[in-house]
Amino acid sequence: MAFFFWGTSTNLFAQVDYPYNPDSDGDGFIAVADLFEFLSVFGGGIVPPELLVDSIPLGTYLEILQESVVLQAMQLDSLQTELGASQTPPRPIEYTTCSTLYAGDYQSFQDCVNARIAEGWWAFGGVTYGGANEPHQAFVKY
Repeated sequence: MAFFFWGTSTNLFAQVDYPYNPDSDGDGFIAVADLFEFLSVFGGGIVPPELLVDSIPLGTYLEILQESVVLQAMQLDSLQTELGASQTPPRPIEYTTCSTLYAGDYQSFQDCVNARIAEGWWAFGGVTYGGANEPHQAFVKY
């Protein structure tokens, strides 16, 4: 008699062969013929064979699964640590701005913004508006 279960760490089906099947003639029914087979060994000693999963002893198979779970937990902890460390923003090393009051060598505020981005600057925050509703954008380089 074989049963299948879904292996969580291997994502494969594993076949488990149980050591005793009361359906001795394999017809899918436990009937009188099966009872006669059982009665022929009734009263005798029995030492069941070891339970195997994909030809591996059950105890060993469970140890492999446990090791896999521990390894995956360690990998998850490592990824969470890396993610937490990557959430710390880098320190900016340079600052600059664009505004309608001072666009530098550019024709307009938008030309200044486009040029700063093309030069590798990162827009810091959103556009703010000062007096007379004039836009201002800060930029940083890391």
